[in-house]
Amino acid sequence: MVDAAQESAAAIRLARRAIDLGQMDDLALCVGGFALAYIGGELDLAAESISRGLSMNTNLALGWNLSGWVQIYLGNRQTALEHLGRAERLSPRDRNVWQVRLGLAFAHFFDGWYDEAAYLAEQITREFPSLIAAWRLLAVSCALGNNVTLAAKASQQVLELDPSATVSVLASLFPLRSLEDRERWKGGLVRAGFPQ
Repeated sequence: MVDAAQESAAAIRLARRAIDLGQMDDLALCVGGFALAYIGGELDLAAESISRGLSMNTNLALGWNLSGWVQIYLGNRQTALEHLGRAERLSPRDRNVWQVRLGLAFAHFFDGWYDEAAYLAEQITREFPSLIAAWRLLAVSCALGNNVTLAAKASQQVLELDPSATVSVLASLFPLRSLEDRERWKGGLVRAGFPQ
C-alpha cells in the first residue's frame, strides 16, 4: 500500500518531468507548475513555469486560473484577482468556472474582504451544495466577518460532509507563504468552531 508521502513524492517527480519535457507545451508548464506549488510548495518555480506557459498562450483560461491560485499562495492577492478575472473572462461558461470563482473568493478573504469572500462562497454553495472547499471558506469568512450564525451553519455543513475536518488538518491545506495569511486562515477556522 502506497502512503500519502510516497504519493506526494511521485506527484512532484511527475510534475517536474512534465515541465522538463514540456518546455514548448503551455498546458504542461501550467499544470506541472501548479502541481509543484500545491503539492510540493515550490511556489517560485511554479509561478515561473506557469508564466512561461502563459507567454506561449495568453488565451489559456486554465493557465490563468492556476496562476491565480499560485499568486494567492504567494500572497499576491491583487495579481491573483487579475489572473482569475482574466480566466473567467476567457471562459465564462467553462464547467469548472467554480474553481475560478472560489479562487476569487479566497483572494478576497486573504485581502480581508470577508463579506465579499462570504458572498462569493455562498453563491458557490448554492450551485454546488456538496463542495466542501466553498463551505469551509464560507465558514471562516463569516467567522472573521462576525456573522456567527452563518459561520456555525457552514462549519456544521463541512463537518457533515467531512467529519475528519479539524483545525490542525485544515490549517495546512494550502502552501501559503505569508505567515499573516496562515494565521488568518487558522484563526478563521478556530473562530468558525472547527474542532482542534
